Amino acid sequence: MRSLRATENLLAISATNAETAMNTAQTLDTSLIVGIDNIIKLDPRRETDVEEANGVEEASRVYNRGNTSSVSLSFEKMMAQHAAMFLAYGLGDCTSVAQGSGFLHTIVPRQNPFDYSRDQLGMTCGQKLAGVSKRLFSSMFVDSVELSYAKDQFAKLSCSLKGTGKFENNVQTETVAAAGNVTSISLAANGVQGGTAEERLDAIHQVFVELTPGVRTEVVVSAVSAATPAELTIVAPGSDTGTFNYTVMYMPTAAAWESFPPTIEESAMLVCGLTVVVGGTWNGSAFVGGRDISSEVDEVTYSLANSLSVSFAPGGCNNHANTCLRPAREQTIKLGKEMRDYIVQNYLEQNQYIGLELNLIGDEFATGETYQMKTVIPKLGILDAPLSVKDKKLAEAGDLLVLDGGTYPSVIHTIRNQASGYAQH
Repeated sequence: MRSLRATENLLAISATNAETAMNTAQTLDTSLIVGIDNIIKLDPRRETDVEEANGVEEASRVYNRGNTSSVSLSFEKMMAQHAAMFLAYGLGDCTSVAQGSGFLHTIVPRQNPFDYSRDQLGMTCGQKLAGVSKRLFSSMFVDSVELSYAKDQFAKLSCSLKGTGKFENNVQTETVAAAGNVTSISLAANGVQGGTAEERLDAIHQVFVELTPGVRTEVVVSAVSAATPAELTIVAPGSDTGTFNYTVMYMPTAAAWESFPPTIEESAMLVCGLTVVVGGTWNGSAFVGGRDISSEVDEVTYSLANSLSVSFAPGGCNNHANTCLRPAREQTIKLGKEMRDYIVQNYLEQNQYIGLELNLIGDEFATGETYQMKTVIPKLGILDAPLSVKDKKLAEAGDLLVLDGGTYPSVIHTIRNQASGYAQH
């Protein structure tokens, strides 16, 4: 019996290498442990004739306008690799250099489109849905990323991806012509997936035949051979010796992409390793000056929003989109802290720009070398800083907008781990 336990789901992506062109699948190289309900879905674009004069009161047909795809992913225990891979795809420019026993990845926003059809690089995603099926999605793009650092917790990351809807799955439908009284039918060319008789039988999702036009008769399958092409032993659906079309829905011998890669082991990062410095200046190589407010911070959140538009442009395909463009990138910071002084309020009153550094240090992966997630923002504008009371103490919240950095990028993320690179192209 096919398993439907959602804990057996698995998601993998092409973290290291980006797709070379729109809707061109890349090799899956990293499996991820994500939320149990993080499932990539097809978003059908269907229309009916309900607004047309169709001769009847209700809709009478459905038009197929293809699909797009999407998924929201959550990492309740963020690792350095999670931030690196999704920020690299979300911002577009990742440079990786060897550093000791690991690598240092510098990620900054890319300004120019990669080609006429995409502003950002696309990744390929594969998903195993328990024991039911596997699907491979081309051209999935990072639409948003949020890094959340809350006191006395693990760092968290959430992100959303939008895709063109191009996919393939490991469930195939085939039509086989045979008499209505046969007790076996053979596939045209394929073997059936599975190393045992039970697994091969599980790989058959459905067999039916129309002995009467328009009436589907379910066919019972009792065995599937290991041969190529496979032979299915069935219970004869009738006694008619005429030829009928049997429809077989099954999983053929596994394609190469169905072998999902391993997960990469890293330790999750605790927020107690975070340093927060405001008011400093980025000089092109280091963040200098500023005030360390780490002990005052309850929570700080960095957000990236690309607001991607996936569309079907002329010259593409009817079944999936062929462009992915963004109107404008936006990055924000939310800062919740104790109000121990009037500094932030004064920044707001004076409409002053400030710099910010978030430096999260994790466990060692080699002696003296730690996982690290550092974010530097050279220029922030304070939009609001409302006051409140939390746990009978004065508190303030900072609503900050990341601004164009002028000489420097608007944000500089530097991440250290043992992976050689991300979103390479």
